[in-house]
Amino acid sequence: MHEWAGKVFLLISFGKLITNFFQANFEYIQKVRKVLLKMHLRIFGHLFQLSKIQQHDSQSLTVTANEFSKNLLGLYEKGRHISILVVCSDNSSSSFIGSAMGNAVAAYHSLEKIRFYSGGITSSRLNQDAIKVLEDIGFEIWESGEHAECSKVENNPCFFVHWGKKETDGMLEFSKKINDLKNPNFRENFLGLMLCDKNESGSDDFSLEGSKGTIYLVLENQAINKAASIPLGDLVQLRDYLGSFMLATLGLVRDELDKAFK
Repeated sequence: MHEWAGKVFLLISFGKLITNFFQANFEYIQKVRKVLLKMHLRIFGHLFQLSKIQQHDSQSLTVTANEFSKNLLGLYEKGRHISILVVCSDNSSSSFIGSAMGNAVAAYHSLEKIRFYSGGITSSRLNQDAIKVLEDIGFEIWESGEHAECSKVENNPCFFVHWGKKETDGMLEFSKKINDLKNPNFRENFLGLMLCDKNESGSDDFSLEGSKGTIYLVLENQAINKAASIPLGDLVQLRDYLGSFMLATLGLVRDELDKAFK
């Protein structure tokens, strides 16, 4: 009799523990469910791992994330959509990966008003290995069959890049200069995120006219924008570094918005 009573007591205690857990985390569980209905599971899983590992918790990244989040909040609180133009040397790898990770993280944090774009000081073609490292974590990317005519090279194919399950959770990407018509130059609520140094961006072709602010993010591997051939492992590190930066930045925005609406 005592043995059965003990088992019943344990079952009741365990049941209460589970009930308390779900009650305490109901809001969080609902948020996760909402995000999973929108974005691809593998991308969500990768971002979740990045958010826990915090392997890029460098001081320069944290300072830049804080500065960038303040600029974003200043625009977000006005209730308008925000465009962010990620810029590198030739829009083949760094800015392309950065805009894709930014859009995925915006979906991860349910920040529907934020959209990332990419551009370069010059243009070339999208790096196939840059496409691969995004596909490896769940992005769906395929050629549209079109070729852009805005590049310094003849073969500049266009790709559909999707991070979510709706048609609007994706965009057409190709290597382009920052002033391409598909980019948000001269629009309201437009911010710039520079992944190349200030000497590179001093080109005569460089302009972020109309920007509400420009932030320079120091990459771990500064040579990656100038390398003719980038090892796949370096692109993986770049993807996760930019993902960590986006998680830190947009996480701060999400936290402040949640506080404001409580």
